[in-house]
Amino acid sequence: MQEIDQRDRELLGALQGEIPLSSTPFAVIGQMIDMSEKEVIKRTEKLKREGYVRAVAAQFDTRALGYRSCLVAAKVPPERIDDAAAAINTHPGVTQNYKRNNDFNLWFTIAIAPTSKLGLEKTVEILGGEADCDAVRALPTLKQFKNSDDDGHHSDEKYTPLTPGEIECIRLLQRDLPLQPRPFDMLASTSASRSSTTSPSTPASTRSRRSIRRRSTRRRASTSSRSSATSGSRRTAAPPRRRQQQGKRHPGHAS
Repeated sequence: MQEIDQRDRELLGALQGEIPLSSTPFAVIGQMIDMSEKEVIKRTEKLKREGYVRAVAAQFDTRALGYRSCLVAAKVPPERIDDAAAAINTHPGVTQNYKRNNDFNLWFTIAIAPTSKLGLEKTVEILGGEADCDAVRALPTLKQFKNSDDDGHHSDEKYTPLTPGEIECIRLLQRDLPLQPRPFDMLASTSASRSSTTSPSTPASTRSRRSIRRRSTRRRASTSSRSSATSGSRRTAAPPRRRQQQGKRHPGHAS
């Protein structure tokens, strides 16, 4: 990793501020720090290659969007922790998942959409069962001390459902912004293809809920079969269906 210079630091500060909703946002950023649009894009590409920038994307206030989220501590047998993390990471609302040197040795954060029929507590309970955790403990936020640019009262406000168009905009703006002069044009051009592959009537939370129920049904059937063959046999976890992605983070900002 190469050392960054003062101009890189100025650019990083601008990128972590506010990306203007302009047809040519990198040109606007360049005007703010006396840098050409071409140099802004070139330096940002270099900073991403060298690991200084993870992604350039919008960061949304999940509470304002009606989501419920919390930190969850799970207790898992050490020999099963990788499988447990992989099972938990299949849920689209899980944004971070880390091992800890503690009796509760797996900690993750999860956000649940306002349209969820299971709710936060039930989702956490089901995920704990799917991952074969010995115990799960939800640790909701009581007071927020960081990343607070407002008075922090979103949770007390009445949630207004978003329109399908607003939901699609949020999905697009959470993607890594293309490093080209007119990045929003490219995001907009992908909207139609995304709509054709993902039915708007089946949100991610619904697909995840169906997946959880299908896995639960298969596991119960498998356990019942084993119990009838061998009385008192111990239930074994099904192998994870996806590769573990520990430390998964939401690409909501440049860092």
